[in-house]
Amino acid sequence: MKKLFVALLMLFLPVLMFSVEAEEKASGGVVEFVESYIAEFNQRKLLNKFFHYPHVWLVGSDATPTTVTDVEEPIVDYEKLTEMGWHHSNINELKVIYESEDRAFVTLDFSRINALEEEILRSTALYTITKLDGAWGFAIMASVSPFIMRRLE
Repeated sequence: MKKLFVALLMLFLPVLMFSVEAEEKASGGVVEFVESYIAEFNQRKLLNKFFHYPHVWLVGSDATPTTVTDVEEPIVDYEKLTEMGWHHSNINELKVIYESEDRAFVTLDFSRINALEEEILRSTALYTITKLDGAWGFAIMASVSPFIMRRLE
């Protein structure tokens, strides 16, 4: 029985190792990129460095995409977010749907949390992330939940 277990282990070990290596390669920095974006979002920092310009927003109830071209214009209106009770956001689930060397499609299930640690909004966003000049950046952001942005008001 022990020999059978060892034989099976030797047979499947390369498959398991390849699977782990492929998963590690697949992350390619995209997951870390989105996590870093959310961390800086929660610190209320200027987020423009996370975006390629121009980029497109398709958010809220408006079916018309908005193209953002002004590199200097802040992306998020933190004042309005805090007026709505927002304190920070949590990542509930982050999934890489597809990734190549220069493009990734990611879904982010996130929650907006108030100062009492209560969830005030939960939503899923779809991001198209592209790599230009060796750096990942958001190219298209889509969500049905309202984003509080200076550009879309």
